Amino acid sequence: MRMLAITSGVVAISLTGEAMGQTTAKVQIDAGASYEQSLKCYQYYGVAQQVAEARAAKAKVGSDDQKAFQARGAVNRVLKAVWNAHIDATKANKSGETVDADLGKIGEPIIADANAGLAGDKAAAGRYEEIQVQCKTFEKVDKPAG
Repeated sequence: MRMLAITSGVVAISLTGEAMGQTTAKVQIDAGASYEQSLKCYQYYGVAQQVAEARAAKAKVGSDDQKAFQARGAVNRVLKAVWNAHIDATKANKSGETVDADLGKIGEPIIADANAGLAGDKAAAGRYEEIQVQCKTFEKVDKPAG
């Protein structure tokens, strides 16, 4: 079961289940993250979610690998939602069509690098992973003690 609540760029997530154990965290995106950075991170986590879900589908049913990929896919799905909320908060008066076009321009190189990286291109994989590093600089994760 996944519970997700988005309010003003803050997401509280509770992940439970055999594949994930139990984790509760609150993720907030720093207000300094630009609209363009939000699009980039949204695309990164969308691709990362798809990769994790594909790897989970190929892993042996019930294996630790399958559970790990399922958990990673769930986390990426939530982080994508967090960045989507930040896009909404930073898009100003841009229409949905404009946001989609901007996402296409910013997202195409991210998708290309992810695909090339999966095919063995180390430089492309490095560029793709650098996006995650950039995104993490804007993500504040609060995990309650316990």
